[in-house]
Amino acid sequence: MSKLVVFGESFVNFLVDSTLNGKIGQVILRQSDGGFEINVLCENIINVQGLLHQKNFILWEKIGDVVIKDCMLLIKLLKGIKGNITLEIIKNKLLITSDDKEIEYGIAVEEFVENNPREKVPIQFDGGFVCDKTIFKEIKQKADLLSVGKCSIAIKANVMRMTVEELEKFTVKVQVPYKDCEAEYGVWLMEISEYLEDKVTVALDNEFPICITSKSDIMAIRYIISPIVKVEQTGQTIPATTEKTVTK
Repeated sequence: MSKLVVFGESFVNFLVDSTLNGKIGQVILRQSDGGFEINVLCENIINVQGLLHQKNFILWEKIGDVVIKDCMLLIKLLKGIKGNITLEIIKNKLLITSDDKEIEYGIAVEEFVENNPREKVPIQFDGGFVCDKTIFKEIKQKADLLSVGKCSIAIKANVMRMTVEELEKFTVKVQVPYKDCEAEYGVWLMEISEYLEDKVTVALDNEFPICITSKSDIMAIRYIISPIVKVEQTGQTIPATTEKTVTK
């Protein structure tokens, strides 16, 4: 029987960061030449593309794709697991074993899991700029404080301003070597803040999706988030869907 062996903490951290600790509930771990890949769409607003590098695996055999129907449950079951873990698929169950634990997790059929396309969203970004994750964490804290569910980003003369505003207004500013542009994003931009590495690469444009890339020796994850656009007829603001934005 084919199996995989990987350091348990690396596997769990990948699940946590790529599903926002289970907020994205259903994912397919696809086995590729580079490792385990995730490509999932949520609410047609955020696209997460993740890779757990093959070099993390002590044993790498072909077990096929793993369809996870409840990421939050699996993460909770794996909490506190130590050392290396072995992954096997036996009779529609993912068997996860370590020195002190054994978990049998029922996996789903791919046809019953939505929004996990094999092909990545056909959208291109420039090289972006590198910044510290603390600005995203700070804007998330202030958005929670003000009970705000959106954030505007404006870059002008190499200064990026991230603003949350209701009756009160809070802006964080940072120098970035980037083009002038501006866009507004919803709650998903704030939700990803605690799952980023210390330094991230950011790319965006006027009323265009933002791409935030977070990398470590263990994994690489891209969070692509559609902007909020204004509907001129009503003045209402709505989140732009991925389909609308990829044609820009």
